[in-house]
Amino acid sequence: MECGHHSVDVLFSDILSYRYLPDWLKLLVNYFNPLYVYIKQFRCIAHQGVMPDLTTIGLGFLYAFFFFWTGSAVFQEESGQVHSVYLGGVAVG
Repeated sequence: MECGHHSVDVLFSDILSYRYLPDWLKLLVNYFNPLYVYIKQFRCIAHQGVMPDLTTIGLGFLYAFFFFWTGSAVFQEESGQVHSVYLGGVAVG
């Protein structure tokens, strides 16, 4: 039993239902939306009791590494700078 693609309907309202999207837009939602990839993985395992396909697992790893790398790079860039946080008009930090 393969994990289906019907679970994305929850991400859209009734006005913009997934089934009415053109095929090229469905492709974008399926593979270039990190949230959809992780929701699909969870639903395959928890709701349908099957492993997600290797493409979905691979995309999940790629997104995780990409965002980890991006966050680390931004943190390293900003770690040498002092930022002030204003709470009620008073600078803290």
